[in-house]
Amino acid sequence: MQNAPYPWREVDQGTNLRQLMAIWQEKNADKLAFRYQEVGEEEIVEISYPRFAEDICALGTAFLNLGLQGAKIAVVGDNSYDWIVTYFAATNSGNIIVPLDRDLNTVEIGYLLQRSGCKAIVSTAKYNGLLDEIEPTLPDLEHRLLVGPGESLRALMEKGRELYQKGDTAFANVVLDDDALTALLFTSGTTGVAKGVMLSHRNLTSDVIASIMSVELWGTTVLVLPLHHSFAFTTSVLCALHSGTTICINKTLKDLSPDLQLFKPDYLFLVPVIVSALHRRILQAMRKAGREAWLTKVMEHSDALVALGVDLRRVIFKSILDNFGGQLKLVISGGAALDAALVAQYYSFGIDLREGYGTTECSPVLAVNRNYYHKPGTIGPALPLVEIMINDPDDQGEGEICVKGDMVMQGYYGDAEATAEAFINGWYRTGDIGKLDEDGFYSITGRAKNVIILSNGKNVYPEEMEMQVQGLPGVREVVVYDENDLIVVEIFPDEEYLQENPGVDIKVQLQQGIDAINEKLPRHKKMADLRIRDQEFEKTGSGKIRRTAIRRLK
Repeated sequence: MQNAPYPWREVDQGTNLRQLMAIWQEKNADKLAFRYQEVGEEEIVEISYPRFAEDICALGTAFLNLGLQGAKIAVVGDNSYDWIVTYFAATNSGNIIVPLDRDLNTVEIGYLLQRSGCKAIVSTAKYNGLLDEIEPTLPDLEHRLLVGPGESLRALMEKGRELYQKGDTAFANVVLDDDALTALLFTSGTTGVAKGVMLSHRNLTSDVIASIMSVELWGTTVLVLPLHHSFAFTTSVLCALHSGTTICINKTLKDLSPDLQLFKPDYLFLVPVIVSALHRRILQAMRKAGREAWLTKVMEHSDALVALGVDLRRVIFKSILDNFGGQLKLVISGGAALDAALVAQYYSFGIDLREGYGTTECSPVLAVNRNYYHKPGTIGPALPLVEIMINDPDDQGEGEICVKGDMVMQGYYGDAEATAEAFINGWYRTGDIGKLDEDGFYSITGRAKNVIILSNGKNVYPEEMEMQVQGLPGVREVVVYDENDLIVVEIFPDEEYLQENPGVDIKVQLQQGIDAINEKLPRHKKMADLRIRDQEFEKTGSGKIRRTAIRRLK
């Protein structure tokens, strides 16, 4: 199997989302863009690429008819076709989309709506009470629209459809500024207050094009990740559409397994916590069936055959692949570091698991392991059209990752000081510490804001130890931090593992694993204190652990 550099893929070009939409509509006129089930319904709704474009035109026309142009339009709620149409209708009618985290509370949503000055909000009905409560504090808010069958957004869409069918050309006549603000994304940072990332059409389209030049997508995918997250929307929607694939919309995470069975995806975009959870379910099922030892032995034999050029993985592990719908061949993971051991396990089953890297401020993808050029434990080579610099590297070649390219944001909304601090000589500072190897692959070794500086001046990046501890049996979540110059490792155990192993003293077992890890670490990195917690760590909307919350409790 090829694992060497190869040319970038040829991809249709564009500088704004409307140009990309025109390409999709022309090239995929006979394809399905979306498949999904309405809440509570069994029937699968199918939307062609031309119908998708028509719905966007209808809603965009309606927005303009309401007097919304150059306005900020918020969208919040579970993943849905209406959510996606709202995004495109807003951005292609000269408005600004403001995706909000669906898990925010009343105070947080009210603050962001007020801070951004949104004139309209599109949401599901479950937010009615919340919006009723905060609406008096939102002087700019003029329109509240609900998604779903029979709700106001659908009615507005039909009104817009009637208008353009009768000759209203307002939507088609909008002249888009490729470099104007078109999406305002509030980050859910692990180390501080949310910032408003300002992205333009050019930012978004350049990242989509660069991503598809690097990675080939095909067939069908299931949209799993929350759409307000930049990784989810850019990859699972924009990249999927620009590849001419069909997007099947997962209702909720609890419906993921049946939706995989129903829609049978060829590829998925996921985050490590979901990759790990799916893998864990497979191993637990094997343990319950008394086949764990069998699985290990068969995987070893299968891997040996693959090395000899005989690939029977999809036959041998058919029962496992059926858990993913039976067609899955590629998973791209982003948002956090991925355990290289998981890459090997998925490969043994016949699924290519690739790690990528990005940040909301860069639209967000910057690097990814390619279909046929990859290295586990790295984030892959830089995308085409992206420049990456390791700033001020130390003697190990590690330094802050800085980037340039059309995908880099315009700045932080209403925060010139933070914007200035985010750049150095025209390079965007990611805040991540990394290095480049001799084959052109980048690795992330830590986060600058998370670095532990000991009294002896030594620097410790907690992610390095966390990745190793995460691989120990019985670990669900782990965070490493310092307390009085000692390295503390705090673990939330895997509850299912404890249920299956009732006689295990989990602290003793984990301490033995940590001792083994410590033997290979330099003295200043050794984990001196193990703590077991009885509840999950507090997380951001994208599933990352909030380190600030841990510091507050110390």
